Amino acid sequence: MAAYPTKRKRAIMVCETVRAQVDDTPENNLMFAVFRQSILDFVSPDRDVNREENERNRRTALSYLLSDMPHLESCGIESKWVRKLLRRYSLLPTCTKMKL
Repeated sequence: MAAYPTKRKRAIMVCETVRAQVDDTPENNLMFAVFRQSILDFVSPDRDVNREENERNRRTALSYLLSDMPHLESCGIESKWVRKLLRRYSLLPTCTKMKL
């Protein structure tokens, strides 16, 4: 039986799904990179840096992922669809009333 993918692997699967919908232009690549960094910041384990900094990065990333994600919207990607993907891959809580 195959093991359930790690949070990071699931995040990368979401990134690949979203990336496939983004036109390959320098501007869109930059906008997509902002989204990709946000999702990786949100799922990354604690690093050797300050614990408070890690937590702040996670909160900031979650706030972005729960927002309209203007960087993706500028590429024609609906943030509502992206959040649906994130929930499908169990990366976002189903209840968004989290303390940010």
